Amino acid sequence: MDNRTNYNENNTQYTEYQSGSNYDYQPQGTFNGNAYETSSYYESAADRADIKAKVISRSFIVMFLSLLITAFAATMVAMNPEWFYQVAQSFGIFLVIELVVVIGASFAVSKRKAILAGILYTIYTIINGMTLSIIFYVYELGSVQEIFLMTAVLFGVMAVLGMTTKIDLSKVGGICTMLLIGALIVTAVNFIFLHSTGLDLLLDYLVVAIFVGLTAWDTQKMKRMAETAGNSEVNVIAIYCGMELYLDFINLFLRLLAIFGKKRN
Repeated sequence: MDNRTNYNENNTQYTEYQSGSNYDYQPQGTFNGNAYETSSYYESAADRADIKAKVISRSFIVMFLSLLITAFAATMVAMNPEWFYQVAQSFGIFLVIELVVVIGASFAVSKRKAILAGILYTIYTIINGMTLSIIFYVYELGSVQEIFLMTAVLFGVMAVLGMTTKIDLSKVGGICTMLLIGALIVTAVNFIFLHSTGLDLLLDYLVVAIFVGLTAWDTQKMKRMAETAGNSEVNVIAIYCGMELYLDFINLFLRLLAIFGKKRN
């Protein structure tokens, strides 16, 4: 997973992720974008339905717990000026630690080590919350709450779409991933050389559209993986899918906050 956290010229933090692009998780089969093929076979439809329900429910539990942990960490740091100062002073170090933890967690997922992956992802959500604490200094608290609710509604709509649509969204996922790579490059160029607020705003809207598409695609992908997963794969797939949904939500929230958030005077 490729993530980048920067500050624009208004000192607003934004984080971009190439959602799931560097995950090397390969359960006991392959996911080809249209169907998840696995060697596991269950004669009982009830068994399959039970496993599917477990994967989906646990994926959303992972996502919700990750958001709670991130929100708690951000709030604790924001409420303690000394902690916030330490985080701000060592921001680069925190980013390096974040990257190392993500790489370790991705490796654990690829090796189907659910407990280790869960621990590392928990550490990641804590560090991410600490670095995101700046939003409470930049934006009004009421505005943060309103944008969070807006994000929850938008995310929920796209998740339902991804779960229920008969249309194959794999092409949408591929296009959104390519657009995200392009947005990352343009963002870097703008941040270093151009310093254009207009372009920055345009990128905010573009990235919102990208993660709207990725939310629907990641939800559909989770559903398809759940339909043919083996019982032993439930937890590791749930961690993998839950973290992808978590990243989709966080990035939607940050970009919507950058567009519609009310800044402190």
